[in-house]
Amino acid sequence: MNKSGTFGQLALELSLEERKTLLDKLYAHSGLSQALLYEDKHYSVFIITEKEQYHRLPWYVRLKYIIISFFNGTPPKQVFERRQIARIGKIINKQAPGYYDYRRDFLLPNLREKFIELKGAARFFYDTLNQSINRDKGAFYAFLASLEMGDIHNLLLSSTNPNELAVVNPDLQEGELRQTALNNLEQSLSLVTEDEKKRMYASVRSLNYLKALSTFSFDRIILSFAVNQAQGDLVCKGSLVEAPMTILQNVLFSLKQVPPMSLLESLFIFTLQEYSEEPSLDITIEMRRLLSMAENDLRIIRDFNREVPLTLILRCISRDMGLLPKEISGGEDWFVAYREYWKRQVDTQFNEYKRINRQKELVNTLHQFLKGSALKTLHHVVSQYNPGGFPLPQGLALSFLMTFYSNVFMPDIHQVLRVIMIEGEFYRVESRTQFTEIYNEILKLEDVIRQFEFQLSPEGKYGTPYFLSDSESAPGPLRRRKVQRAINEAFIEAEGIITTAKQTLEEMVKILDGFIRKESDGNYDALANLMQISSKIPGFVSAIGNSIRQFRQVLQFLDTIDMLE
Repeated sequence: MNKSGTFGQLALELSLEERKTLLDKLYAHSGLSQALLYEDKHYSVFIITEKEQYHRLPWYVRLKYIIISFFNGTPPKQVFERRQIARIGKIINKQAPGYYDYRRDFLLPNLREKFIELKGAARFFYDTLNQSINRDKGAFYAFLASLEMGDIHNLLLSSTNPNELAVVNPDLQEGELRQTALNNLEQSLSLVTEDEKKRMYASVRSLNYLKALSTFSFDRIILSFAVNQAQGDLVCKGSLVEAPMTILQNVLFSLKQVPPMSLLESLFIFTLQEYSEEPSLDITIEMRRLLSMAENDLRIIRDFNREVPLTLILRCISRDMGLLPKEISGGEDWFVAYREYWKRQVDTQFNEYKRINRQKELVNTLHQFLKGSALKTLHHVVSQYNPGGFPLPQGLALSFLMTFYSNVFMPDIHQVLRVIMIEGEFYRVESRTQFTEIYNEILKLEDVIRQFEFQLSPEGKYGTPYFLSDSESAPGPLRRRKVQRAINEAFIEAEGIITTAKQTLEEMVKILDGFIRKESDGNYDALANLMQISSKIPGFVSAIGNSIRQFRQVLQFLDTIDMLE
């Protein structure tokens, strides 16, 4: 997969074989119970609706309710309903005493504590989900599918890789290669079996149920509890929280199955991104630690479902004897998101493929311009020869400027400018001052780049926090902020060097152009003794023109490099 902001370094470094090995280790050391998280122990009681139940009563029983209603002024059905609520309430008191007072419709302190405990368990999954599916759903599905559909994953990697396709199809143009990759993508996806789709769908549904639980607003229920003046306990009127409790019931009912180990492994890997640069990180140990935490939190969810008759409580609150939990939807679009992710990957890979090809073409052109010399590389900057170097997008531009300075400017252009500096006669004093300042600015270019290059070394102000970050004892997030700050500051300084160089060269082009066009009355002065110098140095005017062309080529190259970077 292409390295992007979606995937952290840890996820990118783990091969499929390493992930499978890690998964096997988790299975071997796991005490994760596969017992259902939610059983139908509570909600299967009284599944017939109140209306059907009342009308199914024998006539003499209904007569009893009619007589009772005559004396207390309550409709017969309501009398029956209260009896049913009382019956369910007694079952609740027997199965889970201290959770619900059906007579006053009060949720009791013990139930509040269970909600607080469940909220804590759900929070663990919120943190893991926040680092994975919440960032890029399709990308996480692809990462998960690398385990669930390993053969398809490997096929997609190889069949859409532009470099591999170019080797097999050397005569195809870039556009044709891209279309081949898209065709291979669709063909590979058509090979996904029904069993693989079912496994992925089960994992994605479990993922969505975990997300629904972890993002559930428990505080809507917990903060509704208030001190009862009569008893001094924290209680809550059931009718106040019927809506959020119904949502929670449906989420818990949906999350019946323990999440697959492959899903937990994928979530854990993303959780560990924050610590991936820690030199002491042992991924196996950390994964076991996270698995242990997940086991504990899943046990809390299972215990809550077993101990709290939430459906029976809601039947009493809603006065609906036929109330049943409903499975929530989610995850049905996983294959669409998965395909769209891989389409984006094809676009990303081919854009990078085109950029690299254009860069190679540009380097060949630069090679010719620089008289056949290779570009001087900046020490400590990341390159194909130094993949662990300092990441600097402007590295190519600075290398080009440095090589131009030593291979073209000093042996050729500098000789022309030096003659003008020594022998040139300007009509205006300020024109000589302007030329001298620009000339000296160009002469300093190599020193400026070399000084900046030192700042990228392990001893420099940018290189020190970057290269020595692993040896620091500061927490990972703090080190990463320092590293990113160093990268950002280096980027800004490099950009400043290149911008100043371009402005300087543009200004020199205008000055030299003024000499050739002999404009003494314009913004740029002419040389008063240009013809005398030309008579002593044959071809001097042509040399000035050639210098202008070379400067303009440099400016064009810098613009092209900027677009490629």
